[in-house]
Amino acid sequence: MNSVAENPYDAVPYQSHPYATTRPANLYTVGTLFGVSAPDFRTARVLELGCAGGNNLIPLAFQYPDGHYTGIDFSERQIEAANETVSALELNNIEFIARPFADLPSLDKFDYIICHGVYSWVDDDARNQILDICRDNLVENGLAVISYNTLPGWNMVRSLREMMMYHAEMFDDPAEKVSQALELLRFIRDNNAEGSSYRAVIDNELEVLSDKSVSYVSHDHLESENSQFYFHEFAGALAQHGLRYVGDSKI
Repeated sequence: MNSVAENPYDAVPYQSHPYATTRPANLYTVGTLFGVSAPDFRTARVLELGCAGGNNLIPLAFQYPDGHYTGIDFSERQIEAANETVSALELNNIEFIARPFADLPSLDKFDYIICHGVYSWVDDDARNQILDICRDNLVENGLAVISYNTLPGWNMVRSLREMMMYHAEMFDDPAEKVSQALELLRFIRDNNAEGSSYRAVIDNELEVLSDKSVSYVSHDHLESENSQFYFHEFAGALAQHGLRYVGDSKI
């Protein structure tokens, strides 16, 4: 079996974008509000775990030339794309590494660590590795931002995701999987009474997904791993790894 078949992010690369809530400047502001004297974001050493094609990290390297940026992802195809962009922009303060979290080289300390859109989509071992990396590789007063799918809100989506996955298993092409999964939601929606609460949930999900890419729906809803957590579960996991919650990055 070839590597493309083994790695879904090589088969369907995730379309990465800049995420304002993960920017070190934003984290610096949150830290300040909650009494943490975080490092200067303009000269920061920043690590992104699960960087995809680098489009969240590269703008930071371009805007803050005195900082240093490292992106990690286990998809070689996505890292190749990131390196091509770096070469085209002639940036010399950023590097990308194609490795799973369990096989990282020895890393320096970082002022900020970004892990967006990863924690809910990996297994327990990888989640523990993410928190270990944050504990072991942050400087004193360094900050990490970790996003995940939260409960109880995701309870409304979970049953829809499971139906989408079951139906999509009949198809091989990623675009067809997504198309058929959305068509199933429309079928279920149209066969529920107007004004029903369940129809409203499906309408909301269709609205959310209507303008999303094939890669987004494939990895967000149709990926085999998608775990959701109550906040107290996440905070408990942080404590077990010697970390503590500071505040939400979206304020």
